[in-house]
Amino acid sequence: MKRFIGNPGLLILMGYALIALLTQFGWLGSTLNSQISTAHQGISWAHPLGTSALGLDFTALFFHAVRALFAQAMPGAILAVAIGALVGIGAGMQSGGWLDRLVLTTADVFDGVPGYLLLVAFAGVFRNVPGALIFLL
Repeated sequence: MKRFIGNPGLLILMGYALIALLTQFGWLGSTLNSQISTAHQGISWAHPLGTSALGLDFTALFFHAVRALFAQAMPGAILAVAIGALVGIGAGMQSGGWLDRLVLTTADVFDGVPGYLLLVAFAGVFRNVPGALIFLL
């Protein structure tokens, strides 16, 4: 049995998920309004990460950025895992069949080409498609 402490990435992800959830309900980062009188303040108890040139609290901006990240990234990650699991189960159940060979050949092609080179090639092909870069990333 694995130890829970052996998964620091999971702990970090859970922390970010908690921040996103608390920000969504308005319990964190609720002071996201500009106050010029508090512009360019350094680290303090009132502003743990300081303030911007417009007086925005960097801590509140961080909380809202985490919330936006989860709103955009989690559906894509869940969809990718679901599709990958279904294709993997199908290929595993048909060991040696056409789906298994297709999945293995596709994996070999993607493993053989550097990721950034493939990303640049796809971005060039789909440059006029709205949202293509988000899909590719």
